[in-house]
Amino acid sequence: MFFGWPIVATASSTNSTASVSFRAVLCFAPALAVAAPPTIEPLPTCGSSYRLTAKNLDVNPLQGTYRTISPDPVFRNTPSSSSTQNRLSTDVILPGVNGDNTVERYVLGPARMTSSAIKSATVEKLSGQWAVSYQLTPSGSEVWNSFARQQFHELIAIVANGRVYSSPIIQPDSTHFTSFGATGLITGNFTAAEARRLANYMLGAVNSS
Repeated sequence: MFFGWPIVATASSTNSTASVSFRAVLCFAPALAVAAPPTIEPLPTCGSSYRLTAKNLDVNPLQGTYRTISPDPVFRNTPSSSSTQNRLSTDVILPGVNGDNTVERYVLGPARMTSSAIKSATVEKLSGQWAVSYQLTPSGSEVWNSFARQQFHELIAIVANGRVYSSPIIQPDSTHFTSFGATGLITGNFTAAEARRLANYMLGAVNSS
């Protein structure tokens, strides 16, 4: 679950595997049907009943519930995006941090933020769970608030090295959107190594900018 995490917007179409990016989760995709010949280009469009919209998810902040939406079967013959296809300006289909084509995957929109606005990132253990906390630049905080407002009660994925590290619903316990501060905390049942790796991706993007 994410409690917040902004970055600065980018229009770049370069390969995104070298840094962290934040994308809207459009729908889920099933495991690849290995018995069928895979299709590669272009990506199918998520069906209306499978889209992870606020209306379809029907988040109930008072009860802490939301609808479970199944993977869209239209993606059963579509492999995950390769490193050459994983660009910031295009839709992609990616596995989770511990997954591959044989498990449920994520269909994501173009990157709306990148790690270029992260000032610092550290690994910590909270209530027995490894997490990555970070601080944002002022401009990054503004961009994040805009993106998170648009995705209120919808999912945003944090992506690094071609994999989804976490994909929280934005403020599922709130009835109205509340602005985030310039700090963020990312959790996702990480191991210590996974948390350190994610923090390093964030810091590497900052140090190379």
